[in-house]
Amino acid sequence: MDTAAASVLQKNLYLVGMMGSGKTHWGKKLGAHFGAPCHDLDAIIEATHGITIADFFARHGESAFRKAEAAALRQMPVDAPYILSTGGGTPCFEGNMAYMLQQGLVIWLNIPIETLVTRLQKRVAKRPVLAATQGDPVLIEALLRRLMTERSPWYGMANAQIDSAAPNIEMFLNLIQAV
Repeated sequence: MDTAAASVLQKNLYLVGMMGSGKTHWGKKLGAHFGAPCHDLDAIIEATHGITIADFFARHGESAFRKAEAAALRQMPVDAPYILSTGGGTPCFEGNMAYMLQQGLVIWLNIPIETLVTRLQKRVAKRPVLAATQGDPVLIEALLRRLMTERSPWYGMANAQIDSAAPNIEMFLNLIQAV
């Protein structure tokens, strides 16, 4: 393990970006690389509430979900640095981005919309925000473009960003070392 990169993990590492950008995938890879615990905020919410994110949205609505998300974020352990993969909207609500910036390093996975459309067409059922698109790539793209316009001011606050349709571990490590 690279000790210069590992020293960054004296603080938490938060991965933000649109749904389908690979936050969970890269969180696991970075956790394995650094030997640090990796958590997924959506998985924590599902375990805490005993229902899927889609069911939470359907039963309680987005506003209640955003409050549960903020609570889960703030209840993360403080005894050792960790890597956290957040939900796509996490930075945009309840002061979450400011909180994450205070607690650690935030990296935005800025993946091209076209790549996200391809990835998400297969996962519409698991993404409550995409339900109305019924898997139509034109509708998915329109929705993602709208969400990116709304969310990019928050994503843009990140300490660093990955701009690639196909990031690799070296990109992350170089970025972490540079910040």
